Amino acid sequence: MGSYSDRMSSLPFLTPRDLETAKSYNETVIRELEAATGSPYRGILYGGFMATADGIQIIEYNARFGDPECLNLMQLIRSDVLEMFERTANGTLAGYTLELSEAASVCVYLVPLSYPMEQTKGEPVHIGMLPQGISVCLGSVDETGSSLVTAGSRTLALVALGETIEEARNHVMGAISSIKGKLRYRSDIGSRQLVEKRINHMRQLRNPLRIAIIGSTNGTDMEAIIEQIGRGSLPASIELVLSDRKDSGILRKAQAHGIPNALIAGKGAARDREITRQCEDAKVETIVLIGYMRILGAEFCERWNNRVMNVHPSLLPEFAGTKDTDTHTLAIDRMHKTGNAKTGCTVHLVTPTVDAGPILKQKICLISPDDTPGTLKKRIQQLEGEALCECLSRAYASRGDLTCCQASSEAPI
Repeated sequence: MGSYSDRMSSLPFLTPRDLETAKSYNETVIRELEAATGSPYRGILYGGFMATADGIQIIEYNARFGDPECLNLMQLIRSDVLEMFERTANGTLAGYTLELSEAASVCVYLVPLSYPMEQTKGEPVHIGMLPQGISVCLGSVDETGSSLVTAGSRTLALVALGETIEEARNHVMGAISSIKGKLRYRSDIGSRQLVEKRINHMRQLRNPLRIAIIGSTNGTDMEAIIEQIGRGSLPASIELVLSDRKDSGILRKAQAHGIPNALIAGKGAARDREITRQCEDAKVETIVLIGYMRILGAEFCERWNNRVMNVHPSLLPEFAGTKDTDTHTLAIDRMHKTGNAKTGCTVHLVTPTVDAGPILKQKICLISPDDTPGTLKKRIQQLEGEALCECLSRAYASRGDLTCCQASSEAPI
């Protein structure tokens, strides 16, 4: 139904290594074809590849024009195409330089309404005045007199170039209104949302950030992390959930989602060492504290230096050392006394001193005159989940080192 390429004939979710791997596969296939047939292969051959957690895999090879991937490429070629074909047929490609545009490209096919379930034929298709820069590639069409009609399969494709994938897509989407007929198309080809989804999915496949979550209470903020991971927008994997309370909601949530979980035994340094042991066994890279009511010791903080973060329901250093509903009660009382309606949440690095670690992220929330500790808590918990996910997303690039998360605050809500 369509395809797209980024600038420099690549894709934003592929690495240089991916491209080199695909190239090596193509070269191997060409050599093996010659070895098997006794003569060199001359013609069109392009591979369909899939990027997986185990690397680049071959799906199929094709030797035809008409597929959208080929149409993308043809629009990018700046060399003499006829010369390229002649040299291919004659076996004289040595010394020939193929020049390609550096632009991004998007190709969208328009197809009969019943495609691919039924071969709808004979439906009129009219091509109006197309905007400049749009190429139309006829596919499965017939001529009836002076008119074009559908011939059953993919009818025609529109292709455009741009500085970005989004720009090229906008050109194509703007031109579709010039095509009249009983046709349909996919509107998400090359869309920002689709490309971002592919990028995040590949991050997940390649090597997600391995995290552990430790808490003593309900673990509401963990739901936001689970949701973002499920959507493919957070390149992380919850490897372990720990709690010091056997009846904690955070353990029940972990069990409901099938996440490995355990009750932490012991006290003080012994408990800290047990946490370290379990996290090391699970190959955890970053630890997130969500409502954890214990103080972590210096030995633990040194072992996990810059890799443990906590979320606090205030704009630290305000109300440092307070907990949960008490914090929101203090913030509301202050508003009534001083008029200061600003509160929020803070994500910070964990140090042996409670709520005193370097700030990684703050989000601001304005208290309403009719707020109660309960309503304020609910709104701030939403911000807490967002802040944690943003820090984890940035930590992915540094493989869990949280110092990459520059302290920042945002506009109030």
